[in-house]
Amino acid sequence: MLVDLETAVHAGPPLTAAELALASARPARALRRALRDLDRAGMIRRDGERLYLSEPGAAAAHAVLERRELWAAWLEHGSQLSVADAREPDPTDLRASLGDEYADRLHALMRTAEADRC
Repeated sequence: MLVDLETAVHAGPPLTAAELALASARPARALRRALRDLDRAGMIRRDGERLYLSEPGAAAAHAVLERRELWAAWLEHGSQLSVADAREPDPTDLRASLGDEYADRLHALMRTAEADRC
């Protein structure tokens, strides 16, 4: 839900709950529950019907997006890393399981591959 709200911020005006339901294709009950939980956690704020991410909500959404990006980089470029031990990468938190050095190397490999495509 956080990622859906973060994505919506860059696509136009903030969404209402009804617009978010259409955009996310989530069941209405699941959407209401998620919004209630995010509201209680201070991750969203409302301006009338419009939904916004709070600072903690935006930070959490960016963290999720960074973890997804890092996992995609691992899947594409992980074979190019020479990990010195037998660490098992955790798809939910690759940076924590591999360490900052390898996570940063993955980002560099991803940027190099993107630059080569251009």
